Amino acid sequence: FVVPVKDLTLPQLQSLKIYHASKTDVIKIEDDIDEDEPVGQEQFSSLFPTLQELFEQLDPHLGFNVEIKYAMQYRHGGSEQNYFFE
Repeated sequence: FVVPVKDLTLPQLQSLKIYHASKTDVIKIEDDIDEDEPVGQEQFSSLFPTLQELFEQLDPHLGFNVEIKYAMQYRHGGSEQNYFFE
């Protein structure tokens, strides 16, 4: 069965077995790399990190945009919620 992403909760999204393509690539790891130090996207355990995780783990001097999307309410009543998909 098909469940729209918009209907999933954050824990459900984070429990999905979806990995970035780089996680499945075979790579050679050099001995001098410190595996305890997070680098790039590897510091996030999920493709769906929370804003709190982003603010805590990213460089404080790094700027990024947050885009919030929501269904528009019509003046005459009703909502585009039933037609809102991305």
